[in-house]
Amino acid sequence: MKKNKAQQKKYGIFFLMVCMIIAGLLVQCGGKTRRANRSGQPDILLITIDTLRPDRLSAYGYKGHETRNIDRLAKEGAAFDNAYCDVNWTTPSMASTLTGTYAYKHGLRSMYTRLPDSAVTIAEILKNAGYSTAAVIGAFPLDSVYGLDQGFDVYNDTFSEPIYTGARTPPQDIPSTWGESIKERKQLFFKKIVNKSRRSDQEVTDTAVNLLKELSKNQKPFFLWVHYFGPHDVPDLRLTRLDNWKIHAAGYAGKVLNTDKAVGDLLSALDSYGLSRETLVIFHADHGESLGEHGFVGHGVYLYEDNLRIPLLMRWPGKIPGGRRYHQLIGNVDLSPTLLDAAGIKGKKPGYMDGKSLLPVIRSGISLHPSLYFETYLCAHDIHAEIVDTGKGQKIKVGIRSYGILEKPWKYIVTGFFPLFDAAETTVGKDIQERVERFELFDLYNDPGELRSMVGTGTGASKVQELGRLLSRHTELDQTGIKNRMKLSRDQLDKLKSLGYVK
Repeated sequence: MKKNKAQQKKYGIFFLMVCMIIAGLLVQCGGKTRRANRSGQPDILLITIDTLRPDRLSAYGYKGHETRNIDRLAKEGAAFDNAYCDVNWTTPSMASTLTGTYAYKHGLRSMYTRLPDSAVTIAEILKNAGYSTAAVIGAFPLDSVYGLDQGFDVYNDTFSEPIYTGARTPPQDIPSTWGESIKERKQLFFKKIVNKSRRSDQEVTDTAVNLLKELSKNQKPFFLWVHYFGPHDVPDLRLTRLDNWKIHAAGYAGKVLNTDKAVGDLLSALDSYGLSRETLVIFHADHGESLGEHGFVGHGVYLYEDNLRIPLLMRWPGKIPGGRRYHQLIGNVDLSPTLLDAAGIKGKKPGYMDGKSLLPVIRSGISLHPSLYFETYLCAHDIHAEIVDTGKGQKIKVGIRSYGILEKPWKYIVTGFFPLFDAAETTVGKDIQERVERFELFDLYNDPGELRSMVGTGTGASKVQELGRLLSRHTELDQTGIKNRMKLSRDQLDKLKSLGYVK
């Protein structure tokens, strides 16, 4: 009898130990509250960091600080070393990301326009395929007024702080929708950014965690997009532009670390709700940031590497090997096709998508793009226009747009006149238009800082001709009907002919 009791006690202890081991494994695999996703499709978490340079992440070799939470995604998944955005400011860049198309197709190129209803977002496609869709937005550039909320069941864009501080505009009577005229839209934009137009990264995480808690109870797969504004500058209107630049550049690293903590809290919640193992996490930036390169601090103006190159990390337990790095040329337009591929949505991908799924890159190491297109129309806005001295004792604001092609190691950039979106029509003479034209060609392997344009050199002549042809294939596809569509003007073509670059 005593022997049986001893055996029962022994077996009881053994059983308890087994249960503890199983419980520990369950926690490692995503926690005890893990719910069954009966669709067999992955949950999807898209994390977007505004204004984040890859070379300020320790996962990309930065030694100044450790971004341990973001690094975790790289260690447990894949890192892409040559990922680029197609537009170097938030609103159009994320329109490209969510539609898988270049800006000349979706048409959102101005801070006073919205994504057309005819555009198809990844949220719309996933929702139609049975996904729950939700977004938590960190700042006004992605407010629902821009139309990027298409397809989301929940689009949380409630803000608590201003993007521009030091203003005296009262917070009352700010409309929530665009007016009919550019003037009304411009007024809304400036009222918004000096009032409640952003929120802290911790607020973003707290809101996203609450959403995750609800989504974890649902047997439907989910697509959750979380946007953090943290590394972005917050200018003080009482200070000079130069002083704001200095403050932003000096504080940038600290902002990145704060964002890393907020991302870590979000990933911890994913673990605690039992969602990690069945969730594809994609971490990226909408664009980069100049921190003094080329005498500039900010983004949206120049199409250099500090603005265009972005971090991109993907984690999908059991599907993506951990600790792998990929050097293929990748675009933000590739993210939507990747999500469709991961979700197993076949035959429903819109044919107009410019991007391609990244999963074949991970599986077999193939290359997707021999080249990538990029552009910016930010300087076709009054606030960012180029100031030109007419030579007659007068200075005028001139609208600018830039666009180009990247075929590593070569980058070709064309800059020229474009009428301002938001100012009274001003006659800009041909001489002024010619003065703002620029052609730049860089060899990124031998000149990574893009300090020596090779336009006008012997090697440059043949490369400009070759890349000009590639660029024309994109500009000929411009479907937006925007005034002054992005094509080389006759004068620009004549200049290239005189240099021997085109026939």
